Amino acid sequence: MARQPAPLCPSTTAAPGVEGVHLTGVVGSDGRVANLLTPLPVDDAFLAEANRHGTPERRFRFSAPCVEGRCENWQAGQGGEGGQCGLIGRIRTHVAAHAPAEPPPAGLQPCAIRARCRWWQQDAAAACAVCTLVTYNP
Repeated sequence: MARQPAPLCPSTTAAPGVEGVHLTGVVGSDGRVANLLTPLPVDDAFLAEANRHGTPERRFRFSAPCVEGRCENWQAGQGGEGGQCGLIGRIRTHVAAHAPAEPPPAGLQPCAIRARCRWWQQDAAAACAVCTLVTYNP
């Protein structure tokens, strides 16, 4: 049986030397992320150039394989088994409490990583509804 590829973290920080990082979106002037239709591989040369103009995560959205328990956002399951990303739940709670009421989008925005997205696997369309609002905010 073929092994399933690792889920992707849709909100990773791009760092030199990290394997599997892809550019998946661009932050627009309205502060929302416009997803790319095809993820683009990120290399150290891209990151060096992007860093010359400030923090890349403020202008771009990156994805990489989810590292699960090695991530500060990971919430282990009962008895340490399983688990999930805690970031998307916190984001959804924050948006519900602070964002002006908007009608839900008519459909899902295009997303090149949805099939492997950790947030999609956990929260499906509810995660997609807030995904374009997620930008780097240290």
